[in-house]
Amino acid sequence: MFYSMGGRKSFQKDEEDHETIAYPFTIIAIAVIVGLYGSIYAIDHNLPTPLYLSDEEANPNSFIAERARDYLKPLVAIGPKVAGHINNEEKAVDYLTNTINDIIAKANVKQKIELRNQVASGSFYLDYKPHGSINTYENIQNVVVKIYGKNDPNTSVLINTHFDTVPTSPGGSDDGINVAVALEVLTKLSQSSEQPTHNVIILFNGAEEAGLIASHAFLSHTWANEVRVLINLEATGAGGKEILFQTGPDKPWLLKYYNVPHPHGNAAGEEVFQSNIIPSDTDFRIFRDYGGYIGYDFAFTRDGYRYHTKYDGFDNIKLGAFQHTGDNILHLTRNLMEAEELDENFTEEDGKMIFYDIFGLFFVHYSETTGVIINSLVIVVSFLLLIWVCCGEHPTTSERGLLVRTSVGFLHVKIFNSFKHIVVLLVITLISWLLAVGIVALIATILDVSHRTMTWYSVPAINFGIYVAPAVAALLIASLINHRYIRNIGLTNSYNALIQVHIVRILWTLVLMVGTIMQLRMSYVLMIGILFNIVAMIISHIIDTIKPKLTKYVWPYVYILSTIIPTMIVYSYGHEVIALFIPILGRFGSGTNPDLLIGLIMALFTIMIASYYVPLFIYSKKPWYIIITILAIFLTGIILICTPVGFPYTFSETNPRLQRFSIYHTMRTIRNDETNTIKHDAGFYFTRQDRNTPRSIEGIVTSLNGAISLEDDCNIAIACGLPISNSRSIKNLENSIWIPTNVNPFDTGISYKYERDQSSHDSPTRRTFSFSVEGSSRIDLYLSIRTKYKLINLSLVEKLPESTLMWNDQPTYYMAFKYGRTAAPFSFKFTVETDSDWSTPVADVAITTKFIDDAKTKKREYLEFLNEFPKWTIFMVTGLAQYENLVIDPLND
Repeated sequence: MFYSMGGRKSFQKDEEDHETIAYPFTIIAIAVIVGLYGSIYAIDHNLPTPLYLSDEEANPNSFIAERARDYLKPLVAIGPKVAGHINNEEKAVDYLTNTINDIIAKANVKQKIELRNQVASGSFYLDYKPHGSINTYENIQNVVVKIYGKNDPNTSVLINTHFDTVPTSPGGSDDGINVAVALEVLTKLSQSSEQPTHNVIILFNGAEEAGLIASHAFLSHTWANEVRVLINLEATGAGGKEILFQTGPDKPWLLKYYNVPHPHGNAAGEEVFQSNIIPSDTDFRIFRDYGGYIGYDFAFTRDGYRYHTKYDGFDNIKLGAFQHTGDNILHLTRNLMEAEELDENFTEEDGKMIFYDIFGLFFVHYSETTGVIINSLVIVVSFLLLIWVCCGEHPTTSERGLLVRTSVGFLHVKIFNSFKHIVVLLVITLISWLLAVGIVALIATILDVSHRTMTWYSVPAINFGIYVAPAVAALLIASLINHRYIRNIGLTNSYNALIQVHIVRILWTLVLMVGTIMQLRMSYVLMIGILFNIVAMIISHIIDTIKPKLTKYVWPYVYILSTIIPTMIVYSYGHEVIALFIPILGRFGSGTNPDLLIGLIMALFTIMIASYYVPLFIYSKKPWYIIITILAIFLTGIILICTPVGFPYTFSETNPRLQRFSIYHTMRTIRNDETNTIKHDAGFYFTRQDRNTPRSIEGIVTSLNGAISLEDDCNIAIACGLPISNSRSIKNLENSIWIPTNVNPFDTGISYKYERDQSSHDSPTRRTFSFSVEGSSRIDLYLSIRTKYKLINLSLVEKLPESTLMWNDQPTYYMAFKYGRTAAPFSFKFTVETDSDWSTPVADVAITTKFIDDAKTKKREYLEFLNEFPKWTIFMVTGLAQYENLVIDPLND
């Protein structure tokens, strides 16, 4: 029979039932929500027990973390290792060569190992967005070692690390720890009495930070053509657990061999990285795009505050981090060096993969096609469950409202005579999600406008107060509205919560459907939550079939148990994203409101987690008290950000949270078409690395009072007459800061020359020009072709790339040059053609040179300027730079 829940008697009875579970259930729900985050935090910081040299006798085949750490210490002690500097080209190379030779000397007699030092030159086009770069290099060094397989096969596994660093960093994690891991992997493989089936090549590359050029240099090595799979080891943080964030491309069999002791990786990270949101790249891109390699890309992501700073040292890296990475890479290498897929005649169907670990315990992977099938099945079952739940026996026409069949099955609910109730509940819930996002976006905008941005940079927990709390409050208020609406049509608390649970699942099912259609592999995160929800509902139905009277008391506990695994998974992804992005936003530039980005990330994960718990909110005796408490947390967060706690930066050698600056003392010479100098000046140049630059140092760095606009310079000089560091920085030219000074950092200008090749005299429509610049290990050059002419050839690239950079409506090409072991000039040729005469200039050229080490003496005025900066700032670069422009004359005979 049917009970009408509109009756007062039945309503009172259910209210009494509600009171019997309200208090313990509320406490349990809150404990689960809070406790699960604590468990994820503990899992994230749980590193394996490191092995010491004293453990090796009992573990002869295992990675020894202590020896790896011993390999790292002398490398870090060298200090910053910049391509072209003695620390990199001599000291680091000598250390690696001597260490590897020592490993070879102690190797098992059955192993054949060869060491080669490569010196290479070359060039290539790197298609960065929005503007690409033609990268050229001379005399770049690599240290390469090869363990030969049985019968000297022509197939190899390549492990890549880099030993060079940015100018101010000793490179403990980026990429020193990976160098040390690779040395220990070499040690263990060399001690084996069994030769591998395939060769293992370990590349210690000497110029990754200089534009990924050393990996490109390796492609000219005689061993490069035999590489079948790559293991790339990188860092955008300082320690912790390395994460597998790229694989393939499109080689499913690779993940079969990622059978490692501590799996950690996911396809969601791969999709985020490949979206170009993160302002970084790795050698994986070069090997993939220019070498056609397939493989794995790993990186450290924790404590990114140290990344590319002097605090990326030795002592801050836990020994367990060596063990975690070492165990994984050693196992992966051993798996791959015996893999049949490396044979030249092996073929397999290509395709993208979905992969993720479950709390580091085991690894799940399946094809994108399988993922679509799984998602589709979950979507269908989710909708069928709603139909089944909402289609009970038809009530008589005399019955009104929402009725529940309790005597036969508690889960069968009939919304009488109207589908509109489901629609109304869906709309109210969806509005609450949008309201949560809207409130967070509004708060982020207000904080930005009021100059309170990045208050969470030093204390990320502030985000829970200023973003999570208001988002949860919005969701809870919507639940109360749904609760009132359903009660008014006759449904009591237990059934009310049940219907809301179904509504939340259906909304996420719709989102999963969209994600599946859009081929977003990260949709698996949503699928897992929906799947567990479905299972909980089915279990509740089974209980209802056996003991119908107990169901209303039991199902909430069954349901909350079903949320544990999905909540932990979403928590782990949220923790990963926040831990990665907060430090990145300290070097993200000033063009984007970082609070909006972090706020939306927090809102997204809050909705993904809290939406499943919000329906249970009605079990609270006085739910408004909970909302008031949450709002009090929000107000506490707002108060904190107005105190010193909310200041973004703090100075601490053990826990640095510093604002970044790269500052060049620059001399500029700008000429007109008649080669007359129209501007010759000097100044301190830097860009806005984060949203608070330069506001945070105003009133402290008094020299800022002399900063001037560069708008006029942008009209007369390419790149506004500034020595930018890479093509990605071009989009931020308007955010540059220029402080004039009367002191020039150089006594002479840039040394360059150009001439027209004599061979071009025979062609009336084409002319070729030779260009050469020397004097610095870092030269950047812009070639801007006048509109009357067309560039048809550039000696640095086989195929001329399409220009995406325009200056004065002229197609402009950006070129970057570095040299390594020995100094060399930057030389190239270019050919232009015209269907008219040669009476006007052919091209505009801008040249910048940089000195980022101690080769040039800094002037006293520059050092005094640097000393004005507070202790909570840090210099990424304090170098000297020159800028000169010139006009290429057609050189008519």
